[in-house]
Amino acid sequence: MVKRLTNLTGIEIYTEDGCRVGELEDIVIDPENGKILGILIPKPSKKFLKRTNLDTESKIMLPYAAIKSIGDIVLVKNVVLGVKS
Repeated sequence: MVKRLTNLTGIEIYTEDGCRVGELEDIVIDPENGKILGILIPKPSKKFLKRTNLDTESKIMLPYAAIKSIGDIVLVKNVVLGVKS
């Protein structure tokens, strides 16, 4: 199934064990090679921030390697590294 990037904005993101991460705001692409680097979450859930020991009020970026699947939701691995944008 093909997904257009523009259709992914606002899609819910969850970890494998059902923890809500937040909503997808944007996808980060390397302009030099066109590879997806990660996804931006503007308002990560407090529960997710606590589980990952992130202390931020700003956006986070989850690396592309953390993504397990994209469908009706984005499913990410339970252990991911958040990076401030």
